[in-house]
This record gives sequence, C-alpha cells and structure tokens, in this order.
Amino acid sequence: MRLLESLILSKTITYDIVARDDYGRSVAEVWVDIINVNDAMISCGYK
Repeated sequence: MRLLESLILSKTITYDIVARDDYGRSVAEVWVDIINVNDAMISCGYK
C-alpha cells in the first residue's frame, strides 16, 4: 500500500460518503487536492 501512503500521508484529505455497505460501514470518495484517491488506486491495479 505504498501508493496509498504516498497519496495521503501527511496531507489533508476530503471525502464524500457515497453509500453504506451491508455491514453499515461508510463507502466514500477520497480526495487530496484535485486527485481522486479512489481512481488513482484503481488505475494502478488495486480493486
């Protein structure tokens, strides 16, 4: 998860909760500045 660390470690993030899963956990879109962290992870092969 070094990619995730490099994207968010020591940075201010913003997020939008978009859903709840079957266990009641929040599912969110995560942003650092203009970078969508979710999209960055997926484009690098993470699911």
